[in-house]
Amino acid sequence: MDLRWSLLGLVAFASFVKITRSKDQPASPNNKNNMDMSKPQFGASSSSSSSNHSCTYDVFLSFRGEDTRKTFTGHLYSNLDNKGIDTFIDDGLTKGEDISQELLEVIERSKISVVVFSANYASSKWCLDELVKIIQCKESKHQIVYPIFYKLGRSVEDTIPEWPRW
Repeated sequence: MDLRWSLLGLVAFASFVKITRSKDQPASPNNKNNMDMSKPQFGASSSSSSSNHSCTYDVFLSFRGEDTRKTFTGHLYSNLDNKGIDTFIDDGLTKGEDISQELLEVIERSKISVVVFSANYASSKWCLDELVKIIQCKESKHQIVYPIFYKLGRSVEDTIPEWPRW
């Protein structure tokens, strides 16, 4: 039952992003063959629909790869991409101690950040650096942030009352 509610929430989220994006842009055909050269090309995956001048992506996905890349986050990315929502996922980025400046800029130039909190999310310095940047963007740029608590249980959500819930 929880999975059905999560999927319903994701469909509602995708619809919200699509509606929000359509209000910001004139209608244009979505041509997946055209590459937008204003977007960073450093081994990341994204859909390639047009975007406004201040934002490169509609959605930035922050997640712990070993926990959710091939499951929940992979499915979320596929569904957003299929809906034509320009979504950043860090496929192909080189792992390292420090997060790259390019990735921090992608976070800054995204309209929405979706943070998938999972069992090992907080054990990753990279994830925590992303989260710091996301919170900075939420506070300074009023970026929309959606937390998703993946297989953590309701008790974890209850400890963070200021985050919106579905």
